Amino acid sequence: MTEFDFRPTMNAPDDDPHLWFEDVERERALAWTASQSAKTLKHFGGTQFERDRAALTVMFDRFDRIPLIARRGQYLYNFWRDAGNPRG
Repeated sequence: MTEFDFRPTMNAPDDDPHLWFEDVERERALAWTASQSAKTLKHFGGTQFERDRAALTVMFDRFDRIPLIARRGQYLYNFWRDAGNPRG
């Protein structure tokens, strides 16, 4: 029987310099993410970006979209996202 070493983990960090990304609710990871988002918006943001975002929001929030359903074994899944359920 083969043993597996599932490191790096928070308890056995090994030498992964980016392991702190795994703790997605910690201040360091959130601050880094916010800084990257700010850089992206500085470069790509603006009037056209806002128009595109508004148009896409209208399309994705339509109530009459055809749902995408996936079968996994005996179960059916539908990851429906809209204004009322932004995380699905």
